[in-house]
Amino acid sequence: MDITFDKILIYSKGPTIMAHFLTSLFDVEVFKVADDLYDFKLGGSPFRILKSESSDNLNVPPFQFKVGSEDDFSGIKQRLEFFNYTQKVDLKILSENGDSLEVIDPDNRIWKFIFYDKSNSSREIPKNDNEKLQNLFLM
Repeated sequence: MDITFDKILIYSKGPTIMAHFLTSLFDVEVFKVADDLYDFKLGGSPFRILKSESSDNLNVPPFQFKVGSEDDFSGIKQRLEFFNYTQKVDLKILSENGDSLEVIDPDNRIWKFIFYDKSNSSREIPKNDNEKLQNLFLM
């Protein structure tokens, strides 16, 4: 079976600031396709940022990424701090420990990053804490 992603859609109330956020976070080039429509690739997967006025589209399951090097993992936090500084926003960090980081983006979407040491492949990637997430969206 040969199935690949066409595009992973990210709905946003503010696609331009979301494009800046993702450019800062992942150090990728985001291309403006049309007004309020942006494309980029991350790890070979195509993403599209779309404008949405409906908050129903914004309540998607949280993203979770495996990060394969300590340098890349620490770089994510540095880029988040730089984004906060340059855009004069304060992205909320939900949790942070030595090998994981959860942050809320400008549309209140959760992004989870887990450092995955490739040399220790027996380490299991933690699963999302659904109760914690449900409580967050009920606030």
